[in-house]
Amino acid sequence: MGDARNLVRRTLLLVGLQADLVEDAVLMVSELVTNAVSYGDAPYELVLRVDSVEVVCMVVDAGAVRPMPMNRALDPLEEYHGLHVAPLRRDHEQLAWMSPAARCGRVRVRQYTCSRCVPWYEFCVAGWLTFVRRSTDGVTHETAWTMAAEAERVWGALLRGAAR
Repeated sequence: MGDARNLVRRTLLLVGLQADLVEDAVLMVSELVTNAVSYGDAPYELVLRVDSVEVVCMVVDAGAVRPMPMNRALDPLEEYHGLHVAPLRRDHEQLAWMSPAARCGRVRVRQYTCSRCVPWYEFCVAGWLTFVRRSTDGVTHETAWTMAAEAERVWGALLRGAAR
């Protein structure tokens, strides 16, 4: 998944796309590749087409099962509650959770887990630093603010049940 994100980031920056749009595309590719690997069959193909009007990104897998079309009558945001966290593994990494500190004025939540499951988690970006936020019954804690690669590793481990 890291190779796909890096390829998309490098390609879109090379053609001059704005950095914030590049990061949105990278997040989208991360979701698409994750879905293909989780639910599809190898081999996988990433297709990226860029022109003056649009950026088209597709991830194709060799699976025989076609995705179910979404019922357009439903509001997708009404039905979506976030990612689900896998059950905790016995050999999981113990994360250091700290009380939040006001470090900057703007924090963007890039990904989040199901708001109906407690605790719920958010993958957050503040400037060039990233962290994971955990909320349980109105109490919030955060991991250390780090560079993106480390926070992405923690987020992935958390979702796979390999960290808490």
